Amino acid sequence: MLNTLDNNNQNNQKKMNNTTQLTHGQQIVVPSFKYQSKIELVTPRGYALQYGDCPEESEAQAIKFGHEFLGCFKHCSIISSNYEGKDEERELAQREWESAQRIEEGDTVECEGRLYKVKINGERLCDPVAFIPTNQNN
Repeated sequence: MLNTLDNNNQNNQKKMNNTTQLTHGQQIVVPSFKYQSKIELVTPRGYALQYGDCPEESEAQAIKFGHEFLGCFKHCSIISSNYEGKDEERELAQREWESAQRIEEGDTVECEGRLYKVKINGERLCDPVAFIPTNQNN
């Protein structure tokens, strides 16, 4: 319980001027969701850097094809029998979920110099959160 409180304090410290800072690959949590889903953020620039591609070219392609500059996907869950290391994996996943950034409908977030408003699409969707660009971007 104390660990969760410490993590929530860290999450609150990441907010600057009521804007939450987000990065590619970061895990987020929507507290109103019933289940502890792993939701991961993705950006064209971050993906390119992660896999050794050109970030500017990746962003140009995203613009060309109308892709989002900040998106997310929910990792699926599977039911499995017991296997060696399962308990450790579950504990790690729980710690990651507890330390993940919490976001709510209407929050303002910043990622890679762009501002967005958070829109919750729904827990059952593979992209449960949308990030709507604001006109305050530089």
